[in-house]
Amino acid sequence: MKMNKNILSILFQFIVLNAVGQYSSWTVFNASNSGLPNNKIREVVIDDSGDKWIGTYNGGMVHFDDETWTVYNTDNSGISGNSILEIVIDDEGNKWCGTLEGGLAKFDGDEWTIYNTSNSGIPTNTVYSLCLDLNQDIWVGTSNGLAKFDGTTWTVYNSQNSGLPSNSIRSLAVDSSNNIWIGTYSSGAVKRTLYGWVVYNTVNSGLPYNRVYAISIDSSNDKWIGTSLPGKGLALFNDSTWLVYDTSNSGIPENNICDIKFDDAGNKWIATVSGGLSMFDNQEWIVFDTSNSGIPSDLVWSVAIDSFGNKWVGTNNGLAVYDGNPVGLNYLSSNDEQFTVYPVPMSSSLKIVYESDDFSSCNLIIRSMTGEVVFNGKMEQINSCIDVSAFPNGMYLLTISSDDYIFTRKLIKR
Repeated sequence: MKMNKNILSILFQFIVLNAVGQYSSWTVFNASNSGLPNNKIREVVIDDSGDKWIGTYNGGMVHFDDETWTVYNTDNSGISGNSILEIVIDDEGNKWCGTLEGGLAKFDGDEWTIYNTSNSGIPTNTVYSLCLDLNQDIWVGTSNGLAKFDGTTWTVYNSQNSGLPSNSIRSLAVDSSNNIWIGTYSSGAVKRTLYGWVVYNTVNSGLPYNRVYAISIDSSNDKWIGTSLPGKGLALFNDSTWLVYDTSNSGIPENNICDIKFDDAGNKWIATVSGGLSMFDNQEWIVFDTSNSGIPSDLVWSVAIDSFGNKWVGTNNGLAVYDGNPVGLNYLSSNDEQFTVYPVPMSSSLKIVYESDDFSSCNLIIRSMTGEVVFNGKMEQINSCIDVSAFPNGMYLLTISSDDYIFTRKLIKR
């Protein structure tokens, strides 16, 4: 049975209303209830078959095909280290693993190939970050410089022989022009092009802090740059202007960023050091932490999104799966034109109009922001009117659901 069906079967069994009224359904895997060797999940990636490849701290790499857990460690395989800091998968399906003090390990499904300082041009055996460029060359961020490996030749860049301002490389990404974006430990972000190196730091750009632990590039080629330890938030750079999101000007829960991923709708999923997981849709922030959701830890190292929209979340206390887009349902956005909801703010009544010709009966639920159900009924025709005159003033969440969709809308009563 595949994981999407498992998650669907428990949909809404564990429901929590968070600060902005989004529902959450979580499944948590840990060393007690699964084949995970420990609970410190540093990395999660998903291959083209939907299988999960999980990097643990001091537990090796784990393969999970939604049924069977397989652990690769230094005792039972050719992997060179048990602390896996980064995993990338190339077009041939090879898994490249960056390890703590074990060099770079490549796994083709059968055999392991190890690249370390004694047998290759890699500059050190601690690999913090990896990325594959458009030519499928692998770029290796280490504690002693940046290396490129084309399958035959190693090329090493450092602060002595290139425009790199620092040798400690913590994050890597490639843009649509095959430029390599590099996050350094203390010297900002760097763009490496065919023509040279461009450094962005707090002096010459809008970057809020020079310690960059996460860089991700979205479908518009915009760069999302996460600072950390101690961080100063998340920066958006579109190659001309900078925009910074931090705890003083946005709903981001904290300023230390570990990972950034994008779903098919363009939402940003942001892993933080102590603020849990956040989702940002360019307007609103939704925060999932241990106080309002089933996430097992507020320290989130990594996020991966499968083809069903499930979020696989690597935390310091296990692997969590969040089903934010239930399989078989169309999770409509709050501004979807299929429904018109008015007036907002509401006072004595709330009117709901279904705007399409294919109407069928659906469920209506209104909850307070504490999760109390204040209205539970059915919409049997395209127009519905709900008496809300007895509702106390405040914020509410409307949920309209059927077998085909879920629609949510925040409401205000005044």
